[in-house]
Amino acid sequence: MNEVKIRVPATSANLGPGFDALGLAVSLYHTITLSEAEKTSVYVHRRLMPDGERNNLILKAARMVYDRAGAPQPAGFSLIQESFIPSARGLGSSAACVAGGLLAANRLLGDPLSAEELLKMGVQLEGHPDNLVPAFFGGFCVSGMEEDRLLYARCEVKRKLRFVALVPDFRMRTSESRAALPESLDRQKIATQIAASSLVTSAFFSGRYELLAAAKWDHLCTPARLNLIPGGKELVRLAEENGALTAVISGAGSSVLAVFDSPSPEIDRLVSTVKQADLPVPVRCLRLKADNRGARFL
Repeated sequence: MNEVKIRVPATSANLGPGFDALGLAVSLYHTITLSEAEKTSVYVHRRLMPDGERNNLILKAARMVYDRAGAPQPAGFSLIQESFIPSARGLGSSAACVAGGLLAANRLLGDPLSAEELLKMGVQLEGHPDNLVPAFFGGFCVSGMEEDRLLYARCEVKRKLRFVALVPDFRMRTSESRAALPESLDRQKIATQIAASSLVTSAFFSGRYELLAAAKWDHLCTPARLNLIPGGKELVRLAEENGALTAVISGAGSSVLAVFDSPSPEIDRLVSTVKQADLPVPVRCLRLKADNRGARFL
């Protein structure tokens, strides 16, 4: 029986001002093992899931690949999932599922579809490429899609950079988070938003990470979403007071991503401070690095 195993990284999108355009792969992973079978079975952390194919993004993506490649659909799939990416926390759990399903199914069929074809299919499922592109390729990515044209650029993130994902015990659905966004911005705020997104992009491509201070110049997502996250403003404040270059809502939330320019003592101090803080909900502190490899077969 042919079997494919793939590991896909978590991702943090937007990075402040880069709404639906900027994304970063980080060192949390979803491991997927996929093969054709007589009937579908889905195991998550060794637990058999009833109605396994229902609403399963990995299998939905896999069947899309079979259809696009003109291959006959198998009677079922055997799927084993091991995920350490928190769901509904803004760390790209759904993008990891979509990317993993697309890539694994394509490999089972002998890779008939290109990465660009798979990415466009992924955007159909995800709605935007900001998480998908770094999930595929790793590193820091800028991406955009207009009609059927997908463009992206990627760079590796320097090894010295470190991240702390502050993950509240609070699920935040992307649909709810998007509903909170303003319908429009005035001209000055649009100009600031463009400058901020450009400076964050320049920071990663040039390695001048002090430019990440511009990530706070976000008028679109942060003001609307931070109020939805229990203790969100406090987490941003604590990160900044403990030496972070910047602290931003990760994707749609509820996680806050704090960025440090080295594996410094300030990280220990932030983790200790958050653990001792009187916050509305418990908060996990995940120490992360950038993932420059992206999805890879094992």
